[in-house]
Amino acid sequence: MNNRDIYADRQAMELRLAALCDFVTRSGKYRERDFREVLRLDAMNFLLYLAAADGKLVKDELDYICGVFCYRLTEEKWQRYMAERGITDEAYPTSAPFSLHTVIQAENAVASRGYHPTMIYMENMFELSERMLQAGASPLARNAKAAARARRDAFIEFLVAYTEKHLRSKWSTRDFRFAFNLSQAKEIAKIAPHYDDFKKLLTSMKEATQTRIANLGSHRDGYQHFLRDLEDFAIYIISADGRITPDETTMMRFYLDSPVDAVSLQERIDCEGIHPAGILDRCPQTMEDCIRDDRYMAERGHTDFKSGPAVIKAFEAFGKEFIIADSQTTEREIDAYLRYITHLNRIYNNAFPSTLTETATLDQAFYQEARNTPADRDSAPGEPSSQLPELMDELNALTGLTAVKEEVASMVHLLEVQRMRQARGMKTIPTSNHLVFSGNPGTGKTTVARLLARIYKELGILKGGTLVEVDRSGLVGGYVGQTALKVQEVIKRALGGVLFIDEAYTLSQSKGENDFGQEAIDTLLKAMEDHRDDLIVIVAGYPKLMEQFIASNPGLASRFNKFIHFEDYTPAELLAIFESMCGKSGYNLSDAARDKARRVLETLHAQRTENFANAREVRNLFEQSVTRQANRLVAVSNPTDAQLAGIEPEDVPED
Repeated sequence: MNNRDIYADRQAMELRLAALCDFVTRSGKYRERDFREVLRLDAMNFLLYLAAADGKLVKDELDYICGVFCYRLTEEKWQRYMAERGITDEAYPTSAPFSLHTVIQAENAVASRGYHPTMIYMENMFELSERMLQAGASPLARNAKAAARARRDAFIEFLVAYTEKHLRSKWSTRDFRFAFNLSQAKEIAKIAPHYDDFKKLLTSMKEATQTRIANLGSHRDGYQHFLRDLEDFAIYIISADGRITPDETTMMRFYLDSPVDAVSLQERIDCEGIHPAGILDRCPQTMEDCIRDDRYMAERGHTDFKSGPAVIKAFEAFGKEFIIADSQTTEREIDAYLRYITHLNRIYNNAFPSTLTETATLDQAFYQEARNTPADRDSAPGEPSSQLPELMDELNALTGLTAVKEEVASMVHLLEVQRMRQARGMKTIPTSNHLVFSGNPGTGKTTVARLLARIYKELGILKGGTLVEVDRSGLVGGYVGQTALKVQEVIKRALGGVLFIDEAYTLSQSKGENDFGQEAIDTLLKAMEDHRDDLIVIVAGYPKLMEQFIASNPGLASRFNKFIHFEDYTPAELLAIFESMCGKSGYNLSDAARDKARRVLETLHAQRTENFANAREVRNLFEQSVTRQANRLVAVSNPTDAQLAGIEPEDVPED
């Protein structure tokens, strides 16, 4: 393996580590530089453990480790390093690395969005080990490599079992195949049946682009432009229905080797305008490159040279793959595909009026395939599913919120009866499903809103069970006309689901002459009327401020007539939340630690102000306790599992 290949592997590893660091360090518990070094050392130790499977370090493998991690040590020093850190001990493959434990904690601490950093962690370990084991090709090393692979598979299996045990949101089978069988074409084919064909298409496009660069003086980054535009196109399609599923992000990673997740994709959509109002108003860089090259050739008499149509065909093939990526094809995805391909054709036809490319179409066979995928299809209104009892159980399992649960249960019962009356041709009472959630921070408003979105879907009131969450910054612009566009874009994303507006009272609080909060309210009210059958809006904020907000506009008062108040948690409920956080993260509270946590939470509750953050205060206490436990265990040589999982009184901070 040459230095260029090793450099490419190092860059790929750093990309994966960057994604993990960004996710973990958002909590502020770790500095990015420090945690990245922990990740790198754990990955390097893993490779050293594999390389020493036969009791010695093979030169090719050692050179690979040195090249990827930028360390230069003699074999003797490497052996000493491994002995000092217990890599050669029998216990090494039976304990999870600290970095994995931390990533699991971070993943458990956030609401699941179909994004699994632990999967990226495992992928990094698997890819690095596979590349290292391919580094040496001598026949003498064959037995050693077999032993190393057996050792790798056993250790990876242990890490998977450990992750499955401690992870709150489990991986799907498809995620598992993706994480551990990247090099197996048969498994890839199960997820992406046209993967091989598309990779061949990418290869041919790369060769064609390189030829154009060499012969026509095209932009040297032409192929990167092509990949970037394909990525934007994929994001545009998969987000057209207002949600980004794990299967869709998995497809993007497969097809484009792009380290993406639902969170980063949503950020790109918001920051780069990858939505109909943005992406359909600009010319992709790839098409600009093609038009420039085709004009260059046409001016020299080569009128048969047409790179534009070939590129458009590539976009068509690529788009069809992503329309059916998650077996949840919707009209919006198909419409987005047709609009974009038509947009590309129009651009090229305007540049070459004498060469008309085909109008965007979907052949009948593909259209039926896309429309008739049965798995997880959105239910039409009026078709309730059997998941409603499970959702109500999930609501009732939340700590506290007794009054909220009663209000939601009454509302669900009313909607169920209304649906049954409608099905039997009986008269129904017109009701508004828009809600006002009032309460202090950290009282579970967003959590209940997400459950309600799914409940509304199961009742057949909405087509989708998604929730789009925004605040003032996501609705109000800085100049005339911008606010209406921002509100309309948010509405489009939320159609078929629930729009949750946090701190909604800020929309009616004037910030000066150039404040456009009222414009946002007016646009929102019109959208609620225009989409009254496929949009539910929930506004949330502090109790008194929300009362003032609703009273500030007759339109708001007429549409929001249901209030659900979220009380502050009691000390006993705060303690229950703390115990739940510990249990879900694999920690055990000693009796003395539980008593101390109770006293601390009772003091916090007694001294609370109007800004008391309830469950967020508990989260801060939990994270501080875990950090203090880690600091305490640093001085313990080879701590036991019980010690690693135990929270003692000295770990719980008093202030």
